[in-house]
Amino acid sequence: MPVTVEEKTEAVTELVRDEVVAYRVADSVPGLGGDLCVIADHPHCTTTQLAHHARISLASASEHATILRNAGLTALTRHHKTVLHTTTLPGLTLLDTATTT
Repeated sequence: MPVTVEEKTEAVTELVRDEVVAYRVADSVPGLGGDLCVIADHPHCTTTQLAHHARISLASASEHATILRNAGLTALTRHHKTVLHTTTLPGLTLLDTATTT
């Protein structure tokens, strides 16, 4: 049976919480798993695009992107004044693990 988007997001959220527990923000920052899925589905997205696709504020998108980047699950590149977010290999592995559990 195919995994639904909701199941995937929930599984990724649980795994992301495990990954970022060292940063002591997992319980206070809901939606990290969904944000990781958005970045994976929209590689090289800007923070504004992340906020739009995740349906969160720009400030929350920025905070979440920083947490995911500090956990090593995403990376950023700069193109002039624009910051672009991508999923790293550990982030992709985490997503792959979430869809197979």
